[in-house]
Amino acid sequence: MNAKLIHKPTGREIPCETRNFDYSDYSIELNYPSSSYSQIPYRRNGQLSLNDAEAFFQECSLLFRHGEHDYKADINSYFTLFLGEFSKAIISNVSICDIGNTLVDALFYIHHLSLNVDFYVEQEATSNLHFLYNGQKWNLSYAITDMKFGELLDEGRSAERSTKRTSACLHANHIHPAETKDIIANVSEICWMLSLWRGKYVSWREMHYKSEDESKWHLAQFSNTAKSSEIILTRLSVRCLPTEFIEIISHRFSEYKGSWGYTIYWLTRALEYSDMGSIYMVLSMIYERVVSAIYCGNNELQSTKNLYFKQRAQFCRDLAEGDYSDEKIGEIIHMRNAVMHGGDNSTKLFHCFNERHADIAKIVIATILAALGYYGEFSFQQKVYRVANIYKKPQALAASKLNFDFKD
Repeated sequence: MNAKLIHKPTGREIPCETRNFDYSDYSIELNYPSSSYSQIPYRRNGQLSLNDAEAFFQECSLLFRHGEHDYKADINSYFTLFLGEFSKAIISNVSICDIGNTLVDALFYIHHLSLNVDFYVEQEATSNLHFLYNGQKWNLSYAITDMKFGELLDEGRSAERSTKRTSACLHANHIHPAETKDIIANVSEICWMLSLWRGKYVSWREMHYKSEDESKWHLAQFSNTAKSSEIILTRLSVRCLPTEFIEIISHRFSEYKGSWGYTIYWLTRALEYSDMGSIYMVLSMIYERVVSAIYCGNNELQSTKNLYFKQRAQFCRDLAEGDYSDEKIGEIIHMRNAVMHGGDNSTKLFHCFNERHADIAKIVIATILAALGYYGEFSFQQKVYRVANIYKKPQALAASKLNFDFKD
């Protein structure tokens, strides 16, 4: 027996065997005594059951050996696939148990993140980028291959180098194991900033590590978040190197990272939609959220009840001397109200971008970027804009206290 199940409510340990651990779909095959769970009672719909396998496994952790290391995981679901004596389980929260006490390097694989930029720069300048975040030195580079990341490991397999460069790696040097949770949190925050930079949802997929003076990488943990969006051609792109963007906005982002992460998530997910009406409906709501946070932060209010959406937007525009009219603000509000409060004929469907729609999108995006401290260029629908042209004093938004806890 190379593994054991631990029943969380009772602490009961049950020896078992595992095989075919597949981290591409988070599955593993189990062989265990069928009577292991028969003496643990459960109540379902008021009925007492002494033989409920499904309930038992949903409350179990799995400790197993794979390669040279011990792993721990939760069991999400369990089912028989006519595998002889083995049955299949889907697992999550997979982590390595025996990293050790030496300094380590941590490597995070980010699938579907191209570091290519849509403005002129030497290709070598985007192949090995260094930056500082939360006191930790990081390196952002292309992934060696776009195949399974396991094939990057030194396991006697050779991986062809990809020329497509559609995935990336984040590398942190000299991490003490005790800091692993902080490093993982930092990577998640970096992914939010990379999402905004690339204009699509980005997340890390796998964490690998190696001990000091060791050349071999070991799988340490899987991410439990949704995988990066596979979309290649994005509507939004910030026109600077990703590491420069992170260093510019990181301080401001860290002040309100939970709120910014939520905002960036909906912005990037909206930009992935094919339906234009849905995109602009979400953009209008994000704009209301950001201008409300700016207004309430400056006025130290906990409520926006006494000030209409348009007045909050005007306050934000006037504070930073925005170069757009009340009519443009009105168009954004109309989109929001058409969905939130309108009747059957209150909104006109549209299926392609036009200049009016692009003008609305640039205001929303520029407001977010300015509030984060970025005043440079960005492109939307292949047209280039500059934040400092849309707002003459974008620093006023970057210096503004924000209050995302406002109540409508």
